[in-house]
Amino acid sequence: MKERKAFTLLELLIVVIILGLLAVIAIPQYMESVQKAKEASAKSNLQEIRKVAMAIQSATGDWPDALDSGDGAGEVALDADLDGDDETDVSLSFTDDDYDYSISGSDVTASGSGATFVIDLETGEITESDD
Repeated sequence: MKERKAFTLLELLIVVIILGLLAVIAIPQYMESVQKAKEASAKSNLQEIRKVAMAIQSATGDWPDALDSGDGAGEVALDADLDGDDETDVSLSFTDDDYDYSISGSDVTASGSGATFVIDLETGEITESDD
Protein backbone atom coordinates (compact mmCIF):
# COMPACT_ATOMS: atom_id res chain seq x y z
CA MET A 1 0.00 0.00 0.00
CA LYS A 2 1.18 3.50 -0.86
CA GLU A 3 2.13 5.80 2.03
CA ARG A 4 0.82 9.44 1.90
CA LYS A 5 3.19 12.26 2.80
CA ALA A 6 1.06 15.29 1.87
CA PHE A 7 -2.49 16.59 1.88
CA THR A 8 -4.67 16.05 -1.14
CA LEU A 9 -6.07 18.96 -3.10
CA LEU A 10 -9.56 18.14 -1.83
CA GLU A 11 -8.45 18.28 1.82
CA LEU A 12 -6.78 21.66 1.27
CA LEU A 13 -9.88 22.96 -0.52
CA ILE A 14 -12.10 21.93 2.40
CA VAL A 15 -9.82 23.75 4.88
CA VAL A 16 -9.87 26.90 2.74
CA ILE A 17 -13.68 26.80 2.54
CA ILE A 18 -13.99 26.36 6.31
CA LEU A 19 -11.64 29.31 6.92
CA GLY A 20 -13.64 31.42 4.46
CA LEU A 21 -16.89 30.62 6.27
CA LEU A 22 -15.34 31.56 9.61
CA ALA A 23 -14.15 34.87 8.15
CA VAL A 24 -17.62 35.62 6.78
CA ILE A 25 -19.02 35.19 10.29
CA ALA A 26 -16.23 36.89 12.26
CA ILE A 27 -15.56 40.06 10.22
CA PRO A 28 -19.06 41.59 10.59
CA GLN A 29 -19.01 40.84 14.32
CA TYR A 30 -15.64 42.56 14.62
CA MET A 31 -16.85 45.62 12.70
CA GLU A 32 -19.94 45.85 14.92
CA SER A 33 -17.77 45.68 18.03
CA VAL A 34 -15.55 48.49 16.72
CA GLN A 35 -18.62 50.66 16.04
CA LYS A 36 -20.00 50.02 19.53
CA ALA A 37 -16.65 50.97 21.07
CA LYS A 38 -16.59 54.25 19.12
CA GLU A 39 -20.13 55.05 20.26
CA ALA A 40 -19.30 54.25 23.89
CA SER A 41 -16.29 56.56 23.66
CA ALA A 42 -18.44 59.39 22.26
CA LYS A 43 -20.99 58.95 25.05
CA SER A 44 -18.23 59.00 27.65
CA ASN A 45 -16.80 62.17 26.12
CA LEU A 46 -20.25 63.78 26.25
CA GLN A 47 -20.46 63.00 29.96
CA GLU A 48 -17.07 64.61 30.56
CA ILE A 49 -18.10 67.69 28.57
CA ARG A 50 -21.26 67.85 30.68
CA LYS A 51 -19.24 67.86 33.92
CA VAL A 52 -17.16 70.82 32.77
CA ALA A 53 -20.19 72.62 31.35
CA MET A 54 -22.05 72.17 34.65
CA ALA A 55 -19.11 73.70 36.53
CA ILE A 56 -19.19 76.65 34.14
CA GLN A 57 -22.96 77.03 34.48
CA SER A 58 -22.76 76.77 38.26
CA ALA A 59 -20.09 79.47 38.51
CA THR A 60 -21.33 81.88 35.83
CA GLY A 61 -25.04 81.15 35.53
CA ASP A 62 -24.67 80.50 31.78
CA TRP A 63 -23.93 77.40 29.75
CA PRO A 64 -20.73 77.57 27.68
CA ASP A 65 -21.33 78.85 24.17
CA ALA A 66 -18.27 77.41 22.46
CA LEU A 67 -16.46 74.12 22.22
CA ASP A 68 -13.09 74.64 20.56
CA SER A 69 -12.45 71.96 17.97
CA GLY A 70 -8.71 72.60 18.10
CA ASP A 71 -6.71 72.45 14.90
CA GLY A 72 -9.11 70.13 13.12
CA ALA A 73 -7.10 67.01 13.92
CA GLY A 74 -9.74 65.61 16.25
CA GLU A 75 -8.68 67.67 19.25
CA VAL A 76 -11.50 69.03 21.41
CA ALA A 77 -11.09 71.61 24.15
CA LEU A 78 -13.44 73.38 26.56
CA ASP A 79 -11.80 75.88 28.89
CA ALA A 80 -13.37 78.41 31.23
CA ASP A 81 -12.25 81.29 33.44
CA LEU A 82 -14.83 81.10 36.22
CA ASP A 83 -13.62 83.89 38.49
CA GLY A 84 -12.58 86.50 35.92
CA ASP A 85 -8.85 86.48 36.69
CA ASP A 86 -7.87 85.59 33.08
CA GLU A 87 -6.67 82.14 34.16
CA THR A 88 -8.35 78.91 33.15
CA ASP A 89 -10.18 77.40 36.12
CA VAL A 90 -11.85 74.48 34.36
CA SER A 91 -10.39 72.67 31.39
CA LEU A 92 -11.23 69.65 29.29
CA SER A 93 -9.38 68.36 26.25
CA PHE A 94 -9.32 65.09 24.38
CA THR A 95 -8.78 63.69 20.90
CA ASP A 96 -11.55 62.00 18.97
CA ASP A 97 -11.11 61.41 15.24
CA ASP A 98 -14.48 59.66 14.90
CA TYR A 99 -16.89 62.33 16.18
CA ASP A 100 -17.28 66.12 15.93
CA TYR A 101 -18.57 67.89 19.06
CA SER A 102 -20.56 71.11 19.23
CA ILE A 103 -22.57 73.09 21.78
CA SER A 104 -25.99 74.56 21.08
CA GLY A 105 -27.81 76.13 24.01
CA SER A 106 -27.82 73.53 26.77
CA ASP A 107 -27.09 70.61 24.43
CA VAL A 108 -23.80 69.12 23.28
CA THR A 109 -23.84 67.13 20.05
CA ALA A 110 -21.43 64.42 18.94
CA SER A 111 -21.86 63.57 15.28
CA GLY A 112 -19.97 61.10 13.11
CA SER A 113 -19.25 57.40 12.61
CA GLY A 114 -22.82 56.69 11.51
CA ALA A 115 -24.75 58.19 14.45
CA THR A 116 -25.42 61.45 16.24
CA PHE A 117 -25.62 61.66 20.02
CA VAL A 118 -27.02 64.64 21.91
CA ILE A 119 -26.63 65.14 25.65
CA ASP A 120 -28.90 67.51 27.53
CA LEU A 121 -26.52 69.33 29.86
CA GLU A 122 -29.24 69.91 32.46
CA THR A 123 -30.54 66.34 32.72
CA GLY A 124 -27.58 64.33 31.44
CA GLU A 125 -29.87 62.37 29.12
CA ILE A 126 -28.18 61.13 25.95
CA THR A 127 -30.35 60.61 22.88
CA GLU A 128 -29.29 59.02 19.60
CA SER A 129 -30.40 59.63 16.05
CA ASP A 130 -29.06 57.85 12.98
CA ASP A 131 -27.42 60.02 10.35
